[in-house]
Amino acid sequence: MDAQVIKAMQDYMRELTHTLISFIGRRAVLAFFTYQLRDSGIILNEQGVLVFPSGNEEQIQKLFQKWVQEFFTKFITDFGYDFANHIFEQSFDVLRTAYNPATINSLLFYLPENALLTEKIKSLSTEELHERVFSRTRELEELNASLEQQIAERTRQLNEANNGLGDVNKKLIKLDTARKEFLSITSHQMRAALTAIKWTFDVFMQSSDFKVMKEVSQKNLYAAYLQTGFLIRLVQNLLNDARIEDGRFLYSFSTVFVHPFLKDLITAMEFVARTRSVALQYQAPKNTELAIRADAEKIRLVFENLIDNAIKYSPAQSAVSISLQQTSTVVVISVADKGIGIPKTEQTLIFGKFFRASNTKTKSGSGLGLYLAKKIINDHGGSISFDSNEKAGTTFHITFPLMIRTPATQKKDWMEQELAAIH
Repeated sequence: MDAQVIKAMQDYMRELTHTLISFIGRRAVLAFFTYQLRDSGIILNEQGVLVFPSGNEEQIQKLFQKWVQEFFTKFITDFGYDFANHIFEQSFDVLRTAYNPATINSLLFYLPENALLTEKIKSLSTEELHERVFSRTRELEELNASLEQQIAERTRQLNEANNGLGDVNKKLIKLDTARKEFLSITSHQMRAALTAIKWTFDVFMQSSDFKVMKEVSQKNLYAAYLQTGFLIRLVQNLLNDARIEDGRFLYSFSTVFVHPFLKDLITAMEFVARTRSVALQYQAPKNTELAIRADAEKIRLVFENLIDNAIKYSPAQSAVSISLQQTSTVVVISVADKGIGIPKTEQTLIFGKFFRASNTKTKSGSGLGLYLAKKIINDHGGSISFDSNEKAGTTFHITFPLMIRTPATQKKDWMEQELAAIH
């Protein structure tokens, strides 16, 4: 290698170093050399002067190529390709006045492939330029042919996979349909059988035979009665969830007078509360004529679940409070207990399908009750929220739009009640 080319390499590296120092400072460049080029033998002294190791021409050449490549990569990473190339061109222009064209062209040969492309093209003869264009065109054609082949192969694989997924999807749809049919038939049969069992319990526990039984036997029957009620609600929740999935969870809206609706429901649930030594307290409103537009059967499911949960998670000798209030636009029903509460970290998940809080695992439940409650209340244009502290209790607040009753709506209410009585 010509001695002038070796010297040009060293001068170019010095020029690039000075340029980099002007941009990012001597300390940062010194750190770059220490870390990136610690094995190269090149040293940047405290005065910012490059000191090269002694060695043969081949070592200097390899060192130059490694150094400049590291330098160019650093510039591209920190400032982008265009700026990096501009700095290389600027430093290169300084060498033009000091070296002849042959030395400059030789130096270009050792620079990174993507650096100073314009200068490299200028240095080529017409024949060399044509050869490079032809070579690059051939490479691009080969690459394009390879890509087309890969795309065709991948397309074929995707089509095969898609056909396979289509078959799998059909099987899944068929299995899901069978699952829903099985769940529907089984649930109806179970609900009918469980209801018959519960009615038998109801009749027997009101008979004189039950009253003369030993206390331990009565408690066992109470436990069986409660489990039967739980199973009926579980089956009902599963049925309702299946209906929601199929779009068959329909509503039949009518005028519901909230005060008598709640009184009847609380009366029906007092027996369950007594078996668990929990009192039900109802705070009636001043206006007992409050009305909402609702599906009475569906909202009964909501409040049965909320009150049953409050009873189930309350300690013995405590009370569950149900209150009814109104504002100018909504009816607010609250169900409060002094039970186990909901862990703070799980409160955002409480309305999720099949979710059960971590402190409820010792109690039976499906994780569907609150999910269905929120669905039903939202479909009524209402809302459900809660306040809860772990080990201190929970209060659920349910709102429904208040129905403003006029003479026309009162007449409609009367007709609906008469039709209900006929049916």
